[in-house]
Amino acid sequence: MPRHMKNFLLIVIACGLSCQNSPTKPKRPTLSTPTCRMAVFSDPHLLAPALMAPAGSETDYAARKLIAQSHAILSAVIDQLITDPVDLVLIPGDLTKDGEAASHRLMALMLSALESQSGATVLVVPGNHDVNNARAADYSSGQAAPTETVNADAFATLYHEFGYGEALSRDSLSLSYAARPIEGLRIIAVDSNADPRGKGRLSAATQQWIEEQLNVARDVGDRVFMMMHHGLIEHFKGQGLFFQGYLIKKREALTESWRARGCEVVFTGHFHAMDAAAQSAAAGVITDIETGSLVTYPCAYRKLQLTDGQHLQGQSVQITQIDQWTSHEAFQDYALHSIHADAKAMLQTTEIRNTVQGHLLEDDFYRHMANLISNHYMGDERHNSEWSSFVASFNQTATLSQKLLISGMGTLTKDIAPEDNNVSLILCANPYSGVGSLKNSK
Repeated sequence: MPRHMKNFLLIVIACGLSCQNSPTKPKRPTLSTPTCRMAVFSDPHLLAPALMAPAGSETDYAARKLIAQSHAILSAVIDQLITDPVDLVLIPGDLTKDGEAASHRLMALMLSALESQSGATVLVVPGNHDVNNARAADYSSGQAAPTETVNADAFATLYHEFGYGEALSRDSLSLSYAARPIEGLRIIAVDSNADPRGKGRLSAATQQWIEEQLNVARDVGDRVFMMMHHGLIEHFKGQGLFFQGYLIKKREALTESWRARGCEVVFTGHFHAMDAAAQSAAAGVITDIETGSLVTYPCAYRKLQLTDGQHLQGQSVQITQIDQWTSHEAFQDYALHSIHADAKAMLQTTEIRNTVQGHLLEDDFYRHMANLISNHYMGDERHNSEWSSFVASFNQTATLSQKLLISGMGTLTKDIAPEDNNVSLILCANPYSGVGSLKNSK
């Protein structure tokens, strides 16, 4: 055999041996395709009946929040979920009015009954009202008196059955955890309360832990949903400017990071609106599904169906009747009127107050805003011709900053896709596609 042929054969054999002995890149597991029935309710703001003011007293818990009815509303929801059960219940925070230990103990008992009688797995995460809250009060005397609250350790102990005891991983610096309640479905419950003032923020260490958990989920092929109290995405233009405390800080960076690691859906609460908003990131679309408060009009929760890990569909369910409701006024009408009674007081706690102050139509502004807010809380907002007429009058004597404000508030009449109450999402067949080459992207 000619020498050059021998050399060629030796090279071929050597290459073959090299390929056999070289380590091969492990194949990523096939993405799971879980199917499950879900319910999401948020911001129940439960106040234990033992702490409530006597009937007929003039205690004002916060007019737009139906605190006096919080126990009855929650009982109605639990009864419905026992009658028509689901596999998984998510509660993204503000379980109690103001973190009262008695309210937390009652909430845990009610959730235990829900689990035992329906077979559902219940997962919770704290909101800004739930832990170390100096405003925890006992109103039973007719006056607010300080009462016992809970710290982070006590919260995790009280809700041991509802996420913390079954966590696959817990963040050592917050009340965040990861759980796998359904085969192939991983829930990352995020404690977004690093800012003691109640504004949404994550520490750098917690964000690193979240990225690690998303990477783990990717490596085993789990579908991931996240849950936290504060919003990730603006639900109307200007929300981040005029309602800063309702959104997580550094939300743009978090959106990119979480979507790049395969998360397409985040369940949130806090702003009390039945609203969904989607945002495009470099790796794809991520959707923030916000659920309104049980104690604020329209007193609704969500029922959803995840099919084959890819189709997420659901509807809003309103509480229209509660036990021992004896008023001549329909319950939903009462809830709506409570929004109008409290709109000005609520808005004056935001960045809006200083901007609108002094305008000749200041009181009219708050009256019109009550309509816009109640429509936003309901979801699927539509154009409001009455608002358009008011804007024209308002702008005649408005300063530049006031004109910017009223323009921003007008976006409350323009709903951001997708639909809010009839959620229908088609998730990526492989949300991790193209992500394998990312290394600790920020």
